[in-house]
Amino acid sequence: MKTFLLLLTIFAFLQSAFLSLNLVLIIIIARSLILDDKQNLLIAFFGGLILSFLTQTNLGYWPLVFILIMKLGQLIKKLPVSFNLLTIFFSFCFQILLAALLIIFFLCVGLRFYPH
Repeated sequence: MKTFLLLLTIFAFLQSAFLSLNLVLIIIIARSLILDDKQNLLIAFFGGLILSFLTQTNLGYWPLVFILIMKLGQLIKKLPVSFNLLTIFFSFCFQILLAALLIIFFLCVGLRFYPH
């Protein structure tokens, strides 16, 4: 777990510095589809917290998005159709799409409550 948190920290630095791709989200979703344990929620929370610090957004924004996506990945993994490789690929794409929608929704709500 320490190695994974270090990897998340490095990817958060890369993402906040110059990449527009959400590397932390991709790694968290991949881990949720591979392993099913309680540490996934902690990793999602701390990965989101580190990313919130680095991108200077609200501290609860990224952890909330990552925990929701992590729980969705755990629920999809428990479905009986999740043993098919094609289903796992489509669930990964669906989680990325849902994460994008959540990000857009939270940004719109955040802009409404915090005008510049």
